[in-house]
Amino acid sequence: MLLRFFEFDAWANRETLRSLEAMTNPPERAVALIAHIAAPQRVWLERALSLPQSVAVWPEWSLSETAKELSGGSASGHASSQPKTSRGSSLTPTQRDRSFRTG
Repeated sequence: MLLRFFEFDAWANRETLRSLEAMTNPPERAVALIAHIAAPQRVWLERALSLPQSVAVWPEWSLSETAKELSGGSASGHASSQPKTSRGSSLTPTQRDRSFRTG
């Protein structure tokens, strides 16, 4: 059930981005809201992994920056948006999964 929620959330975010990107001049408030939806996802992941917060909860991102963040890229200006181990290497999907299971 939880996996289905995450899949729906990702789908809804993609659809929202597509709609806004199709507009010549999307409403500023809508752009701010989708950025606000994207940023806390990273904030909570970083909290769950005991990592320092790397983005603002209300970032001033463009649609392209928000799309990059939602697709796993980095809108925050960091070299990588992926959580790191204490040694600085990226977590593997298995490590990320394990951190949530053993939390």
